[in-house]
Amino acid sequence: MDTSRVVSVQPAPASGLASAVDDTVAVARLSPVSPAPRNAPCKEVLEFIHVLIRHFGNLNRAFRALKNAASLEGKVGPLEPLSRAEFEWCVTSFLQHGNRRLASKLFEALGGDLGLSNVEAWPSWPQLWRQLQPLSLELQELLEEGSAEDSDTRTEVKVSKQRFMKAAKALELDACQAVHLFHLLDEGGHFRAGALQEALWCPKDLAWRDLRIRLVARFRTLEHALQALEELEDEDLVSCVQSFGLEADAELLEPEDEPHKVLQGAATKTRLEDFWRRVAAEWPEVAEACGDLEQLGQLLQELVPRPADGFLDLEAFTSLAQLVDVAPSDCEVLFRVAGRDGKVFLEDFAEQLVLWTGALGPKKEAAKALVAPARRLLSALKQELLPAANEEPVRLPTNGRPKKKRPKLPWVTNYRRPSLMALGA
Repeated sequence: MDTSRVVSVQPAPASGLASAVDDTVAVARLSPVSPAPRNAPCKEVLEFIHVLIRHFGNLNRAFRALKNAASLEGKVGPLEPLSRAEFEWCVTSFLQHGNRRLASKLFEALGGDLGLSNVEAWPSWPQLWRQLQPLSLELQELLEEGSAEDSDTRTEVKVSKQRFMKAAKALELDACQAVHLFHLLDEGGHFRAGALQEALWCPKDLAWRDLRIRLVARFRTLEHALQALEELEDEDLVSCVQSFGLEADAELLEPEDEPHKVLQGAATKTRLEDFWRRVAAEWPEVAEACGDLEQLGQLLQELVPRPADGFLDLEAFTSLAQLVDVAPSDCEVLFRVAGRDGKVFLEDFAEQLVLWTGALGPKKEAAKALVAPARRLLSALKQELLPAANEEPVRLPTNGRPKKKRPKLPWVTNYRRPSLMALGA
C-alpha cells in the first residue's frame, strides 16, 4: 500500500486575522499530485464532500479544520502535511464519518485534492427535477409509507437517510443521485416528507442551493467562484456556469436579486455546532484568545462592529456569521440560541466556542480552563470557613456519656495480629 502520498496545505498568513475572502487560504491537495482516474464520482466521495461543505461552509476551511484538529491531538506538527494515517484519523475520530476502511477509500479516491476536478459529472437538481416529476406521487407514497399520522400531517413526517435511500432504490434511482438529492433536502440528518413535493412544485430554491454546492466543490470556496463569475461579466449567468462544465437551467436560475446575493442566501442549514467549528477554523487567533476576554474583544472588533461594548448584537453577529458562509435566514436562529437577553456577551461567546470546539487545546486542558473560575470561588469559600491559626476548633456538645467501643470478633483481632495467629498455629 502506497503511503508516500500526503494531504498538504498552503500556509495561512503569519499575522493578522485570516479573511473569509483572502486568496491565501489553505488549499488541500495530495502531494505529489497523482490524481486517480475519475470517470464518475463514487457515492462515498460525493457524500463526503457534502458533509464537509455542510459542516465548514467550504473545502478550504474544512481542510484547515482537519489539519488543526490533527495538530491539537499531536498527530502532526503545525506545518506538516496530513498523511494517510492522519487523514484516516480525522475522518473516523474528528468527523466521525465512517470507519477506517471508508477513510482509506476516500483518501485513494480523492486523488489530487479535496476539490473534485470531475464535478461536472455530479448529479444536478435540474436533471433530478425532470427525472422525478413523473415519479413524484409514487416517491411521496414510499416516503410516507407506514406512517401512523393522518393524511393532513403526513407531510411533516421526518424522513431519515436510510428510509430515503430505500425509497430511491425502489424507484431505481442511481445511488449518487439519491445521495445528492438527500443532502440538498437535509435538515440535520433528515427532512420533512413534504419537502420533496414542495421542491418539485417550486424548484428554483433548490436549483440555487444545488448550484452553490457544485460551485464550492469546483472552486473550493464561494468567494473564488464569484470571482470567476465576475471575470466573465460579458456573459449571462447560465453561460458562465456552463463554461465551467456545470449543468445549468435558464428556466430555474432566474434571480430576483443579484446572483451573488442569491447564492449567498442559498447555503444549507447551519447548526450551532457547525457555526462554532467554522469560527475556530477561519480565525484560529480568535479561538486562542478565549481565555482573555479583552484580547478576544479586540480581535472581534477587526471583524464586526460593536464588540468592544462586551457583547455582539444581532447586526454584529449576523456580519460575523455571514463571513463563515451562514445563510441570512439562519443567522437570527443561531443568535437566539447562542445569546441571552438579545445579546451574545463575550464570555458566552468564549465559553461556547470552547465547549463546541475545545478551542483552548485538548479536551482535558480546555475543561480545566473552563471550570477554573468555579474552582477558585470554591477555594476562597473553603478558606473563609476554615478556623484561624490561633483559634481552637469548635467542639460539638455531647450528652455526657462516653462513647462505647464496639467489641471486635476474635477472628478479626487475630487477622489483624499475625503474631498471635502464628502462636496459635
